[in-house]
Amino acid sequence: MKCPDNQKFKESFHAKFFSANVRYTKQQEFLNLKQGDMTMEQYDVEFDMLSRFALEIVKDRATRTEKFVRGLRLDLQGFVRALRPATHADALRLALDMSLHERANPSKATGRGLTPVQKKKAELQPIVAPQRNLRSGGLFQRHRQELAAVGRTLRELPVCRSCGRSR
Repeated sequence: MKCPDNQKFKESFHAKFFSANVRYTKQQEFLNLKQGDMTMEQYDVEFDMLSRFALEIVKDRATRTEKFVRGLRLDLQGFVRALRPATHADALRLALDMSLHERANPSKATGRGLTPVQKKKAELQPIVAPQRNLRSGGLFQRHRQELAAVGRTLRELPVCRSCGRSR
């Protein structure tokens, strides 16, 4: 549940510093946002940035999560939908796990629904071998780095003074 004061502040801020035309354009970008060729981190950053202009569209946690999942690549979308994440952060974690798994096993992802140009591009990319770190319980090194980057992003969010939630 959002704090009413925070919601009013965001609306006032956007009204004062962004013209109606810019706000409308950003809302349309948000509505049409798809992951496409973006990495998960790039897609998440873009999703967060544009969602600020569409507060009435993503009013609650479930709507925000659903919009995030609908914008994922189709192969990730099916996997994430099947596990029914409750929050945007849960959906992001699932999608990150799946995309990292595909990078570690490119042969499984290469032939699935790709155009000849995409297949060639996938073949030319170096194979990422999982690097085990025994201290971290066997997690992939790259996975840990991406999760750390997401964690830094989440920690930098301002905290609401009335309810204590990150914004």
